[in-house]
Amino acid sequence: MKLNLSSLPGTLKQSGTAIYSNTVTPHVLRGLRQNMNRPRNKYGVTTGDDSHTENGNVFFYILLAIVLLAALTYAVSNDRDGSTNIFTDEQAKIAAQEIIEYGSIIANAVNKLQLRGCLDTEISFENQLGNYTNASAPADKSCHVFDLAGGGALWKQSSDAWRTTPGNVWTPWFNGETSVVNVGSSESELTLYLPQLKYIICEKINESVNGVSPSPETITAQTVAFDGTYPNLADDIGDDAGNVHAGVTTACKDDGGGAGTYYQVLIAR
Repeated sequence: MKLNLSSLPGTLKQSGTAIYSNTVTPHVLRGLRQNMNRPRNKYGVTTGDDSHTENGNVFFYILLAIVLLAALTYAVSNDRDGSTNIFTDEQAKIAAQEIIEYGSIIANAVNKLQLRGCLDTEISFENQLGNYTNASAPADKSCHVFDLAGGGALWKQSSDAWRTTPGNVWTPWFNGETSVVNVGSSESELTLYLPQLKYIICEKINESVNGVSPSPETITAQTVAFDGTYPNLADDIGDDAGNVHAGVTTACKDDGGGAGTYYQVLIAR
C-alpha cells in the first residue's frame, strides 16, 4: 500500500531539506521517521547506535592481537632454546662473524700474556667450569686467559643453534696436539677449536677469512685439554690431498656429513 504525502500533517524534512516525493511506502516512512529522530552532532550528522557493528570490530581486533602475540611468543621461544633447525644465510653470516671475532679476542689475549712474559707452558685457559687447570700457571693468575689479572678475556659457550646436533652447548676446545702445515715448525700448535658447526656457518667463516670453500680434512681426534703441556703430535691440518688449509691460521675445515670445525692458531711453534 502507498501513502500520499499530502495526507501527512506538514511536509517531512530531513536535515532541513524537504522531501518532494508524493508517495512513500510504509517501510520507507518508518525509515524516515527513525532517521529524523536519531541524535545529531553539531554538524548535523546522525550519531545513532551502531553498537553491534562496533562490538564486532572490537572482537575482531582482540582476536587478531591474541593470534599475533601467540606467534611472537613461539618465535622468541624457538630463538632462545635453539630448537629451530632452520638457519638462514644472514644468520649464518652473523654466527660466522661472532665466531671469528671471539677467536681474535682469545688470540689477542694470549699474545698479551706472552708480551707480559708468560711462557706458553704457563698459559691457563681455566674458566668457571673448572676446566683447563694448568699447574705451571702463576698463582696470581697473571697468565690466565679468562681472568682480569691475566688476559681479561670473557669465557663464552657457543650457541646451541650453531651446531649440527643441538642438545648440548659446546664449549671452545683448547688443544696442543695438532700442527698446521706451513705454520711455524713441525711441532704442534696451541689451537682453539669449535667443532660440530653447521656447514653453512663454516662456509661463511671461510668466505670472511680466506675466500675459499671449506676443504675436507680428516684429523685424528684431539683428546687432551691444554694444561701447559704438548702431547705427542696427533695429526696435521692441511696435509690431506687437495686441502686448502696449509699455511692458514684461521679457517673452518669440512668434517663431512654437513658439519665443520673452526680453528684458530693461538701460538705457532
